[in-house]
Amino acid sequence: MTGCTRIEPRQIDINTEYQHINRKRKLQFATGTKSAKEIKISCVYPSGGLLNSKGANICFANALLQCVRLTDMHRILQLHDNCSDDRCFTCNFKEFIEEGPATAAPLIRQLNTVWHEYRFGKQQDAHEFFVKLMQEVWSTCIDTNQDCGVRNIFYGIQKSTVVCDTCGSVSSKEDVYSDISISIEEVQTVSQAVEEYFAAVPVEYNCLVCKSKNGSAKKMTTLDSIPKNIVIHLKR
Repeated sequence: MTGCTRIEPRQIDINTEYQHINRKRKLQFATGTKSAKEIKISCVYPSGGLLNSKGANICFANALLQCVRLTDMHRILQLHDNCSDDRCFTCNFKEFIEEGPATAAPLIRQLNTVWHEYRFGKQQDAHEFFVKLMQEVWSTCIDTNQDCGVRNIFYGIQKSTVVCDTCGSVSSKEDVYSDISISIEEVQTVSQAVEEYFAAVPVEYNCLVCKSKNGSAKKMTTLDSIPKNIVIHLKR
């Protein structure tokens, strides 16, 4: 149950029988030991992953939603209430997170209401889905003038710094990020890809301080703030 140790108001009790007692409130598993052990986690879901639907091609969504629903997303969506729109995607997403159904197909059928390019049954990119999902949740919170906590849970501050090789002047820029896109085409491990992403690299640079044109500089990326859940997008 790695990643589910945070204690929140809603909890599941898990003990040592390998038997699913209640899909919503209580799960029981075998641990290979005779003594009972209680584990509390912050979400209410059935065991196992989400089921696919024949011909639906929603594996891209299942892969993401299985991760997202084990985060603090439910705390964000609790702030979305008093909505009268029957077709509101955020309302349906909130119900999906709270009820923990075994399939996401009904939710994904409504995805084109917020992701207009999407057509149910066609393969899509999980990273694109994540971006659209975060945009929708965030815009809903802004529309209702609520601080939904997305910035603390999924968003951080990324800083890009350039140091002029000629005069040593430093220029930096900060951006909000919800994920980090890292290339894995020419590396052997993900750790190596992460190291290369944050390593200083030479770039051409027109310095505004020493006025050098077509000069050189070193550019590096750092994370000024890290969210509770950092998303790494592996680019193949």
